[in-house]
Amino acid sequence: MKRTMDELINAIKETGYWKVIIRPFEFEETKIANRDIAMKIIESNKISFRGWDYPHIDHRSGIVFSGSDSISSYCDWPEGGHFEFWKYYLNGQFVHYFSMLEDYEMTEKDKERANKDFFSSDLDQYKKRFLSIINALYYITEIFSFAANIAKQANYGDKTEIIIELGNVEGRTLFFWGDHSRILHSAYTCEYQPIQKQITVNTDELIKNPGDLSLDFTIELFKEFNWKNANKNVFVGDQKKLVERRF
Repeated sequence: MKRTMDELINAIKETGYWKVIIRPFEFEETKIANRDIAMKIIESNKISFRGWDYPHIDHRSGIVFSGSDSISSYCDWPEGGHFEFWKYYLNGQFVHYFSMLEDYEMTEKDKERANKDFFSSDLDQYKKRFLSIINALYYITEIFSFAANIAKQANYGDKTEIIIELGNVEGRTLFFWGDHSRILHSAYTCEYQPIQKQITVNTDELIKNPGDLSLDFTIELFKEFNWKNANKNVFVGDQKKLVERRF
């Protein structure tokens, strides 16, 4: 049975999730002339660095007119662990919810390896929850790159605001997913929830350099997991690999 948008968002929030808001800093009731133009902005500016575009437009649902002032799309794919919903308003605000793949796609071997890195073999070890360091970097890079694209095309003005929330992260630990050559020697764990990080950037700077801004934002996010000395230079190569589509 098809879920309503509210039901889907509630389901996304039951596990780890991301919430993203991108909008012009100065409010204008009608930044985009109509919904057809809004649809073209999303379709022509989505980010395709890897197999799953940001934002994703599901081929089954497509983009729909969800109100007189907005368009939206959703993906409700239990088999692939992909649950997401986004909405784009004519005032330029983009809102996006999506689930953390770590809560759906981690294999037992992934969990065993992550737990061996940080924890003793107690009975609760497989109840631990994780956030992939590289996947987080990839998402944030895609978010900032998409924000740069739509801010330019929809003329967001002097400043653009980006808000990223991570929910159900209390007790969640950072790890390198699937890369056995990279090991953290401490358990970097978030001790509260949700994480909410907000940045207001000069739009010209965002358009010119989304990569460096997203690296800085990622490092600030890792601090919320008590990884206070993470070095962004370590991840420059990972980000370059994403942007150049070298997988």
